[in-house]
Amino acid sequence: MRRFFIEEIKEKEGFCKVPEPEARHIVKVLRMKQGDRLILMDSGGKRFEASIESAALKELTVKLIKKLPEPPPSPVSIDICQALIKSRVMDYMIEKTSELGISNIIPFYSERTVIKLDKNIEI
Repeated sequence: MRRFFIEEIKEKEGFCKVPEPEARHIVKVLRMKQGDRLILMDSGGKRFEASIESAALKELTVKLIKKLPEPPPSPVSIDICQALIKSRVMDYMIEKTSELGISNIIPFYSERTVIKLDKNIEI
């Protein structure tokens, strides 16, 4: 069953509206239609099994069938050692590795690191 992420699942009388970017993807790209089932997830950790009630490019209405339990935490702890990189790229790396479930990110400075530290700062 396909899974889709939306910012917030706003449940109203057992139904939920999927916003435009995901609705367009579901209808236009995946060609899903009324009656197709999917899983909706949001940033708060809520997960629902749902069925498409009405499909339009800008808005999709789904019937929330049942609430799914949160997945258990990973039994594996993964640490990443990452050389210091430019701030924008480092922010992106932290964001994406956090989404993957990385436990710890350990930044370090190396001989070939592009970022140059102030010589007055002790490491």
